[in-house]
Amino acid sequence: MRRSVAVAAFLAVTGVCACGGASGDDAGSALDIKYVKPDPGWADPGKDAVDADPAAEAGPDPMSDPAPPPDPAADPEPWEPPDPGPPDPGPDPAPDGALPPCSPRAMLVYVVAKDNSFSRFRPDLLAFEQVGWLKCGAGFSSPFSMSIDRDATAWVLYQNGALYEVSTEDASCKPTSFQKNQSGFDLFGMGFASDAPMSEVETLWVSSYAEPLLGGASQLGRIGFPGLGLTPVATFQSGIGSAELTGTGLGDLWGFFPSASPPLVARIDKQTGALAEHFELPAGIVSGVQAWAFAFWGGSFYVFFKTIADANSKVYRLDPATGNFVLVVPDAGHVITGAGVSSCAPTSSP
Repeated sequence: MRRSVAVAAFLAVTGVCACGGASGDDAGSALDIKYVKPDPGWADPGKDAVDADPAAEAGPDPMSDPAPPPDPAADPEPWEPPDPGPPDPGPDPAPDGALPPCSPRAMLVYVVAKDNSFSRFRPDLLAFEQVGWLKCGAGFSSPFSMSIDRDATAWVLYQNGALYEVSTEDASCKPTSFQKNQSGFDLFGMGFASDAPMSEVETLWVSSYAEPLLGGASQLGRIGFPGLGLTPVATFQSGIGSAELTGTGLGDLWGFFPSASPPLVARIDKQTGALAEHFELPAGIVSGVQAWAFAFWGGSFYVFFKTIADANSKVYRLDPATGNFVLVVPDAGHVITGAGVSSCAPTSSP
């Protein structure tokens, strides 16, 4: 979920609709990434979970004929039907991490661009599928950041501080009651994360925008529903700049900090704002960033960014298992300012 930096010194760039897969000499080449482990006291909430034994005690053969009722003439006791047992709870949760009642649309990645194009991003195909064009009535303002909830609704923040609900089905949008500049959060990155591993309850987390040239400190906060009130939670450590956020169905919250030195992808403590495990990205690749976005899908992170030297955004994939940081889409066809994925999205490779 991310934004376009609104600084006069930066160049204005417009996008041209085009979609492309990995190509060129740099496409698909892995870069050296430094992985920094957290303190020994940190425990990964997703690694201690033990899958339940799928084997269940065998019950009566459902294909066998049920016992006939006793003959009333031979048995004076009234006949009662057999106890059917507890109701069928339905199918088990999908193995890829999606819990009911998620719709297929809630399991996808969406991106919004500076030119108001709204698209799906297919990590499995490394391709974009345009949904439509946003017409949210924001005047000359452009999209700044975005997130997706479990109902497959997109929440799009514009540069003027207005927050809109956007349909992921047809890109139609409507205004919300969100009050601008709450607690000094005029602009912010955003991402939904489950409150606990595999929980259907989620929270919208936000990271205030701090101008990197002025060295401001960014804050972590959350937005409550349905009132859309914003509550500050913590202040990030100094010197790392602003974060774009993405959450997971495992309850983790991650941030992409392009202004940090070196640039970071880090797991964020939702109570204190402290950075736990993190990956240090190549400064030579992630430098001079003007617009950026961030999403987690299928066990990998997808980082969308445009530098001063680029006409449009490009897409890198970070594999947290190996640390590989690979260019997968050299030209996204647009200047992407926001990416959104819900906590319904798969948490491992399908």
